[in-house]
Amino acid sequence: MVTGIEHVAVTVSSIEKSIPFYKDILGLSVLSEHELEGKEIEQMSDMPGTRLKSVRLGVPNSDMIIDLQEYYHPIGTPIVSRTCDPCNSHFCFFVDDMDQSYVEMKSKGVRFKSEPVVFDLGPEGIVKVVWFYDPDDFVLELLEVKSATG
Repeated sequence: MVTGIEHVAVTVSSIEKSIPFYKDILGLSVLSEHELEGKEIEQMSDMPGTRLKSVRLGVPNSDMIIDLQEYYHPIGTPIVSRTCDPCNSHFCFFVDDMDQSYVEMKSKGVRFKSEPVVFDLGPEGIVKVVWFYDPDDFVLELLEVKSATG
């Protein structure tokens, strides 16, 4: 039934606060911006009076698109969620050099759950992973993959 993936979306408290993080720190590019209101978005969201701004971001070396959405109406309530909670999600981004990315992002004030962690997956290779937070405390992940053969 599903033939591909077009985008993933995350609701943010402020587009103005989130764009510098996703663009300047993570290196995503702004593809477009849309203001959405009217009967179509109200029907789709099942919320009368829905108005929001959506900014589409392109991920380097990927066809993936991330939509940041700020709702002007209705105003949502921040959710405190742990990664183990049902309905929690996160995005994972590849990096070439985990140690460099971690140090650079940390120097820019990015908050991390831990230092990078190394998993030896045997013949599948070695991966370094770390989880970090966006400006709304949405959890994101960095991943460095090294083949088992070097």
